[in-house]
Amino acid sequence: MSEIKGTVFDIKEFAVHDGPGMRVTVFMKGCPLRCIWCHNPEGLSSEPQLVKNEEKCVHCGNCERCFPCSHEECQPYGICTKVCPLNILKISGTKYTPEALVERLKRYKVFFTRGGGITFSGGEPTMQGEFVLQCMKLLHKEGINTGIETSAFCNKRLFAEIIAETDDIYIDLKEIDSEKHKAVTGVPNEVILENIRAVGETGRFFTIRMPIIPGINDSDEELSAAAEFLLPYKDRIKVELLPYNTLTGAKYKLVGMKYLPDFDEKAKPNTNVEIFKSLGFDCVTYKH
Repeated sequence: MSEIKGTVFDIKEFAVHDGPGMRVTVFMKGCPLRCIWCHNPEGLSSEPQLVKNEEKCVHCGNCERCFPCSHEECQPYGICTKVCPLNILKISGTKYTPEALVERLKRYKVFFTRGGGITFSGGEPTMQGEFVLQCMKLLHKEGINTGIETSAFCNKRLFAEIIAETDDIYIDLKEIDSEKHKAVTGVPNEVILENIRAVGETGRFFTIRMPIIPGINDSDEELSAAAEFLLPYKDRIKVELLPYNTLTGAKYKLVGMKYLPDFDEKAKPNTNVEIFKSLGFDCVTYKH
């Protein structure tokens, strides 16, 4: 039994955009980036946290009256999360060993007989890279396809090991200019671009996903710069342009955070696929 443990904040069944065939997506907690448009705020912290729908709370007081309780997971929060009559309290973040998580995921194996598999997402799954790597090895022993959705902001050695164990690769490319990348995500992008180059040099097929944020990274110049960077690998990549999701801010209150985007959410982002298609890329715009 492995001593490594990973923290998962969600397991989504029958995901349709996280790889080929029928997928189950495992959302890993923790992310080193702080994208100003992040739509999974519960994935930012690496630790379990309380999620509460304050707007639906009727202030009955059950959660406070029933504490102290015998549930170990409730102890850090000073309330019992199991007694809410409206079920609006939960803890986001469950710890697993690789063996325990794979044992749970094996229940879906029957659905993968015609394709599909398990995709690791986040948060940033490589932030718990050793755990994800061990899970992928165990899944492959079961004959289950693996995928990853990653920012590629990861130690190059570990990233290479994970990619070598991954069947389907999805990498976010948020911004080419490193200074601007740091301004909108909190980190520079040199290691990201190096990891993308490394994947490209393996000769494998992979998908680049570009979140298109109005007024932030959607100019023709920025899209052209991305296309130029990716040009050496155009015959073995697919480019997906992902327009900003206006529902992004909905979950922030649930984890006690405020969503204050520094751009016009109502503006229509520029998804000029012709910039890529004119250079021979397979490029599509993803619809929410």
